[in-house]
Amino acid sequence: MITSFDGVRVNDAQRLRWLAAVGGAGREAQVSLNRQGHAVHLTVSLAPMPNDEPQVSWAQPDDVGLVVRRVDVPAARTAGLALPIGAQVSSVKQGSAAEGAGLKKGDVLLKVDEHTIYAPDALSQALAKVRRGETVRLVVRRGAETLFIAMRRP
Repeated sequence: MITSFDGVRVNDAQRLRWLAAVGGAGREAQVSLNRQGHAVHLTVSLAPMPNDEPQVSWAQPDDVGLVVRRVDVPAARTAGLALPIGAQVSSVKQGSAAEGAGLKKGDVLLKVDEHTIYAPDALSQALAKVRRGETVRLVVRRGAETLFIAMRRP
């Protein structure tokens, strides 16, 4: 079981995938793992993914009115984030729940209730768990400012 990647603790497979993806193809990374109760430390080479293009995805359920994409390294730096995690808002549909809550293009969504958002698919999964009419709490990074926003799911 992998326990850390480049010194960052790994709690689940999604976090490991994200850390490896943003680690940078062509470089080496330090990986720690637990094999039969023994700590093992390895150096691995990171290879590029086939068709490694920035992904754009709709946050599901799409009735909240957001289009999000992966956070790239420059956007993470602008937001003061150590790692490019979260889902960056590409656009907000006029008249949507997202617009009503005050979300804006460029915002980086970091949490939905207690769920940390590492990538757009995690945002989709977290929003899908919210029932219609319920209010969800969002942790959002806008520039260097952290905002706490409530949004009602239509």
